Amino acid sequence: MSWDQAVAVKKLYGSLTNEQRTRLADLRSHYGPSQGFTGTELYQQCLACHQNENVAPDLKSIVNRKVASTAFRYSPAMLQFSKDNPVWTDELLFEYLRSPQKTIPGTTMSFRGLDDTQSARTLVQFLIELH
Repeated sequence: MSWDQAVAVKKLYGSLTNEQRTRLADLRSHYGPSQGFTGTELYQQCLACHQNENVAPDLKSIVNRKVASTAFRYSPAMLQFSKDNPVWTDELLFEYLRSPQKTIPGTTMSFRGLDDTQSARTLVQFLIELH
């Protein structure tokens, strides 16, 4: 994704209602990764947003990093969450990747979550190994 595309996506996402955001997340998950994908393949979907820190925070070294600790402008929900959950453990990342909105109600992450437990475990393992 280019810089211009990332800015356009962020602007578009900001203009959506909560219902539209939910529909977009459902659509993304329908066409997103499913069981059998490698960590690299799963991570490539993350990079659609996370390769540009103006759109989403960098995921490198996220495991065991303080929650909401980079220069990214985090949502109030994420900042509040960080008070009770100071560090991204592998277990916490697994829970979040399964259902971001359930784990952190009000998060601005548009991804609906990974329905497939094995894909979530594979992605967390990839993030552990990503430095």
